Amino acid sequence: MTKLRLEGLTRRFAGSSAAAVDAVDLTLDAGEVLVLVGPSGCGKSTILRLIAGLDEADAGKIFLDGQDLSQVAPQARDVAMVFQGYALYPHMTVAENIAFPLKMRGMSKGEREAKVAKVAGVLGIDKLLGRTPGELSGGERQRVAMGRALVREPKLFLFDEPLSNLDAALRTSLRVEIAQTLRRLGASAIYVTHDHVEAMTIGHRIAVMRAGRVLQHGPARKIYDEPQSLFVAGFLGAPPVNVWRAKAGAGSVRLADGIELAGPRDVDLPAEVALAVRPEHVVVRAPDEPKPERALSFLADVTATEPLGPETVVHCEGPDGGSGKLAVRAKVAGFFDAALCERVRVVVEPGAIGWFDAKTEARLGGRP
Repeated sequence: MTKLRLEGLTRRFAGSSAAAVDAVDLTLDAGEVLVLVGPSGCGKSTILRLIAGLDEADAGKIFLDGQDLSQVAPQARDVAMVFQGYALYPHMTVAENIAFPLKMRGMSKGEREAKVAKVAGVLGIDKLLGRTPGELSGGERQRVAMGRALVREPKLFLFDEPLSNLDAALRTSLRVEIAQTLRRLGASAIYVTHDHVEAMTIGHRIAVMRAGRVLQHGPARKIYDEPQSLFVAGFLGAPPVNVWRAKAGAGSVRLADGIELAGPRDVDLPAEVALAVRPEHVVVRAPDEPKPERALSFLADVTATEPLGPETVVHCEGPDGGSGKLAVRAKVAGFFDAALCERVRVVVEPGAIGWFDAKTEARLGGRP
């Protein structure tokens, strides 16, 4: 059942020539978590504010459980929002902060205490109920902010980059906890982040945004494997996807002097194309190994390595492709012992290459 539907949602701010949110169409099913991901300023948080009623759309409609929210006051929308800044009352205890929205509804003290205890148990903060926000860590404060939203049992949860103020290690653990909690509760939620790992961990579906528009939405794996534009391909994945510009013609594609490969079958290539290859699909071999048949292969010099324990990110420079040397990022299992400037052979199988129009950045075929 559709929980939320956005139709042509548009918001323009005074003094700006471009729309902050530009004719966005999205749906959210009941019990689903949809993650809006994209760079700062792409319109993610503005969409949340429009849904919550904290801002007013210039065009379009918002339907929640089939109800048009255009004439519904913010406090009557039954939507709970979790902000990146926690927004806790410093003079109240954790229990009082969580119970505050219930108190405003006129719920009895006994009912409030029972609901607070239940939510605190779910979030693992039941031993913190007597403390004030000043006595808590950043992660604990964010759990309290989540508790204040959960205790309301709203129709829809909105999360506005709730982990952006936390350190990397805490973000890693909390994003897993949030995903588990939302799934356990069967909650319907829209979650905003600029972190692609957070998006892929938490969301049933993700929507990649740029300049107020949704470029692509769907399951994380489909978007990762079949990005419809170079921007989407580059935004998801760490380290970023390799993008190499090339010239197409006469049945082959020229990447650099002496480096040519056949184009994909059943695809009409424009004169200028871009090849996108995920670092995990780049194989690094000894330079004297023979060039594999059909595979894209060339010699490159190691410029840096990032040993991460289970894997190493190897940075290389290949031959000049016309606009500079080919920058290569490869993800190699385990530790990779290579001296800087050491020469290696880079190998990419044809099936690992995604083909894009270099001018429009639209996907032509293949996979990155």
